[in-house]
Amino acid sequence: PGPLLGILEVTQDITSDYETVLHLQRLIILTTFLGSAALYGLIFFLIRKADRVLDERLRDKDRLEKELLQNEKLASMGRMVASIAHEIRNPLTGIHGYLYAMDEICDDLPETEPVSVLRATIAKIRKAAGKMESVIRRVLDFSKPGTPRLELLDLSVPTQEGLSLMLPTLRKAGITVDTDFAPVPAILGDRMQLEQAVINIVDNAARAVRN
Repeated sequence: PGPLLGILEVTQDITSDYETVLHLQRLIILTTFLGSAALYGLIFFLIRKADRVLDERLRDKDRLEKELLQNEKLASMGRMVASIAHEIRNPLTGIHGYLYAMDEICDDLPETEPVSVLRATIAKIRKAAGKMESVIRRVLDFSKPGTPRLELLDLSVPTQEGLSLMLPTLRKAGITVDTDFAPVPAILGDRMQLEQAVINIVDNAARAVRN
């Protein structure tokens, strides 16, 4: 209420502090922008890479499925060819046996022109059968063994059938076979493969005896 004696003014210059705050704000904004851009670029790169990997996996999956289907077809064809070759090989062995039997008949006949023609025909048949057997052997060597068709059977049945096909050949070579089939329990096996096994064993034994 009295007279004014004086005024005291106190000032503080915060310009540098204000500029520091502004610089810090710019730095934060710039850092945030660059970090976001870098994170966006990284995520974009990972997504693109994941898409490429997924596309490659899908292509590989399609290729593997096609290869698997093709392999299954080839395997089925191989089993079918092997089965057909086995079916042909058994009667082919019988054909060789019958040819040897016909040779014996020709040996007992007087040598005439019909007999000579018959001998030549037998030789041609034997040659053709030999070529066929060679082809079948290559097919069987190339093919994988087929899936056995298992059934309960008496082991003497495929043994007798295999021997019956080999007997003419054995007689031609002067080999006799004595059989004595004792009763045995039924076994689970593939009749055709067992029969072929008997034929192979007897044929190998006959070759060893002749040699």
